[in-house]
Amino acid sequence: MVEKRWPLLAGLLFLVGGCALSPAVTGSYYLATEKYEAGIVSLQEDFRKNPENPHVNYYLGRFHLGQDQPRKAIPYLESAALLDPANSDYHFWLGVAYSQNRQPDSERKSYEKALELDDRDYRAWTYLGHNLLEAKRYLKAQEAYTQALLIKPDLVEARFNRALAMQKLKRTPEEIRAWKDYLRLYPDGSQAREAAVYLNNLGDFEYRNSLIGHRRVTLRQIEFDPLTGEIARESRPTLDSIGDAIEDRDDIILHIVGYQKNNVGLAEKKVKNIKEYLLKKFKSIDFNQIKVSWFNNAERVRVPGRMVKLPESIHIFSELKSKPKGGES
Repeated sequence: MVEKRWPLLAGLLFLVGGCALSPAVTGSYYLATEKYEAGIVSLQEDFRKNPENPHVNYYLGRFHLGQDQPRKAIPYLESAALLDPANSDYHFWLGVAYSQNRQPDSERKSYEKALELDDRDYRAWTYLGHNLLEAKRYLKAQEAYTQALLIKPDLVEARFNRALAMQKLKRTPEEIRAWKDYLRLYPDGSQAREAAVYLNNLGDFEYRNSLIGHRRVTLRQIEFDPLTGEIARESRPTLDSIGDAIEDRDDIILHIVGYQKNNVGLAEKKVKNIKEYLLKKFKSIDFNQIKVSWFNNAERVRVPGRMVKLPESIHIFSELKSKPKGGES
């Protein structure tokens, strides 16, 4: 990620007026402000005077990459890496340019060179993982993503793709843990929904996708005291997110359906406790806006190739109220 230092650099450019700045300072400014075309124009004279300056070549390459021009970027980045072979950053960005130009072998070699110089470069480990995953070298990809996450645990793509690599390797227990690790950190968005589907297909329903209002969201299963049916503290944020979604939305009906094998009374307690919690926490939600039901039969969920019975579950989903017909109100 580019360090956002451009306000300081802009001030420096203003203060020196017409005085020449180093290509590194000029390049950093235009790169940070994403003024790629202006950066190319600014460094053309420097390149004409000294085409063997690695800084000039590097920034010209980065500017062309910023304009989605990898073919123009590659010669500059190749020169930068050749002129200053000990700079791991140059090799990394050369790999990115090769990737955008569909040269996977050269791309991989560039990341590997960057890691020879700096084995703590989580970007190079992550992009190497992407390269290996596309090449179907799943074990090596998983190892690269693991290295990236050891350095920087909050890498979204590395964590998601690491689970995909586990899937390809048919390491089911590890895959399940990997998807759950991802969902605990990133429970929102399209990739979270995708991760939940992968989990469900493996017969694990700790996370499920539900329609709440107008959005399909990923919800973690609600936990309870096994004897009293009281809601566990760690499940309150999930319920809060549901309450936020339907608060001040009188056009939404929320359904809470409980299933409990051989204990319909406990299923009843659970769903009623959820309704009570939501009504107390969100005052604008109407009592009749939440419908609860309970059963002692197992919920049946279809996954690819089979039907799974869930002897214990809470299923939460919503529907929109029907609009009145004609002149009814």
